[in-house]
Amino acid sequence: MKTSKFGEFLVENGEVSSEQVLEALNIQRSRTDYIGAIAIKENLLTVRQVMRILREQAGSPKRFGEMAIELGLLEESDLSRLLELQQEMRPSLDAILVEMQLLDPISRDQLLDEFHAKNK
Repeated sequence: MKTSKFGEFLVENGEVSSEQVLEALNIQRSRTDYIGAIAIKENLLTVRQVMRILREQAGSPKRFGEMAIELGLLEESDLSRLLELQQEMRPSLDAILVEMQLLDPISRDQLLDEFHAKNK
């Protein structure tokens, strides 16, 4: 059976509960920098520009990056780079589950191997 996400795989195999995966995902989300903060660190935007984007974004369904491009403050390539950096800096779900002591590093590695083998 092909499973698209590691958290789903763990729940389906009885390794953790769905509530535990949700808690880990909330931790992951809380430790993920916003695109605007990354753009400032990368000198692609100033604080003033980020604040402008956020003001324009308020009440709009547009995401931060979409609004930044619409305002001419970022290019598509800049946004792609920022999204890649955000993904690279985000802590992995499996690392958080180990930190929460729901998985030990050895079983995590074995489960990741099994997950990847099933999802080839």
